[in-house]
Amino acid sequence: MGYCQLVGDIFQQGQRRFWSQTTLAPSYVYLFTDLRPGADPGIGITHDAELPYIFGNFSTSGPPKVASFSRVVLDYWISFVVSLTPNDGKGTSSVLWDAYFLSFL
Repeated sequence: MGYCQLVGDIFQQGQRRFWSQTTLAPSYVYLFTDLRPGADPGIGITHDAELPYIFGNFSTSGPPKVASFSRVVLDYWISFVVSLTPNDGKGTSSVLWDAYFLSFL
């Protein structure tokens, strides 16, 4: 494991996992790994990499696969903001997003 991976796990992923495992409310977790068009592959996936997808920057102007992915990401986020679940059944057809629960059994 590289230094950046270790630091990222300690300060970001580890904290997210802890919060997701200890909250009593459903938690919806994702790890964004898509390298956006025009990004420097040498830098990799940055903390803000999903923002152009969330705000719809690529939903009409990106390559077809990127535009389609952007619309799905945007719908998940809008659904979550409106109904506190990414699975409200409105918008584009998408895969069911399971909540992250800690099992006490």
